[in-house]
Amino acid sequence: MVMSSTNNKKRILSGIKPTGTPHIGNYAGMLLPMLQLAANHADQDVFMFVADYHALNNADARKNLGPLGRELTATLLALGFDPKTCTFYRQSDVPEVFELASFLTNFTPKGLMNRSHAYKAAVAAYGTSFTPSDDLKKMMLSEGDKWSPETLGRLSVEMQQHEANADSGINMGLYNYPILMAADILLYDIDRVPVGRDQRQHIEFARDIAGYVNNAYGQDLLKLPEGVYQADTQEVPGIDGRKMSKSYGNVLPIFAEAAEVEKIVKKIKTDSTLPAEPKDKDNLLVKFHQAMSTPEQHADFLARFLPGGMGYGDAKKEVMAAHEAKFGKARDEYKRLMAAPGELDSILKMGAEKARDVAGPVLRRIRKAAGFSA
Repeated sequence: MVMSSTNNKKRILSGIKPTGTPHIGNYAGMLLPMLQLAANHADQDVFMFVADYHALNNADARKNLGPLGRELTATLLALGFDPKTCTFYRQSDVPEVFELASFLTNFTPKGLMNRSHAYKAAVAAYGTSFTPSDDLKKMMLSEGDKWSPETLGRLSVEMQQHEANADSGINMGLYNYPILMAADILLYDIDRVPVGRDQRQHIEFARDIAGYVNNAYGQDLLKLPEGVYQADTQEVPGIDGRKMSKSYGNVLPIFAEAAEVEKIVKKIKTDSTLPAEPKDKDNLLVKFHQAMSTPEQHADFLARFLPGGMGYGDAKKEVMAAHEAKFGKARDEYKRLMAAPGELDSILKMGAEKARDVAGPVLRRIRKAAGFSA
């Protein structure tokens, strides 16, 4: 029988992968919702974790997971997250999650994993990059626009081989990603999981997998979580207009020093609109300012910037000021924490102990139902 939280609060869970230095796009899209979630601890038991095992699928992150995890932890703490009021832990510090994930694989149909958006996207990305062999290229070039039946047949064979090999660049970590995510949720009898609408499938899969287990044992062994589908979180483009990403070199780090912020913001390209002329509401400076200010502060900025009267140079100065006002004080605490890795590890260890106190009884319940020694 599924157990409830002893204090009758609803349990709610969220996690984030440590895949790079946090920037203002991360803040607006992921960190701010997590901080707001943690602030509601009086009404619910909040579980929040650093998803370092999930980050193993990122080739860059896997080389530096320890430091990246500490960097993410220090960022959350410096921004005001209080681990004393929530269960805050590192995924890799809770071995029960990996036992449960292994258990769940035995009840999860392969067809369900074939439907995973991440898996399908990876296959599609591979499929769109077909390149003929050198021999076939020579045949095609020598025949111009009219290819012979032999060339067309060779092309068909190579394309079929390419399609058959589409899985070759996909590891089982990516393929089984939804199962590990289901284990993250089901291990703690979580009631609600706040996610963006594009992550709805993860909750549906967790519910499906829990249902398979419950049906197999004829009891409500695993709690079916509910998805709390948030309004679309703010997306902040990079300084070049593309997605903000470290790989593009277009990010504005949360805890960049003032001189670095000035250097980055000055690189934002603007058009030839004169100060007195109206400005485009989709201007990058507008999006940057919104990510780092309160609704009231941003409304005031828009009222002075969009109708005309403020030039791009002054607008950039206001963006710099917004960054310093939002993150300047927290930057000092972040630097202190990054210089104290032992303190960060201690905080995460204490959180893992709290998480394991909840996970242990759930896993024993499952082991007993399966006929294993509890």
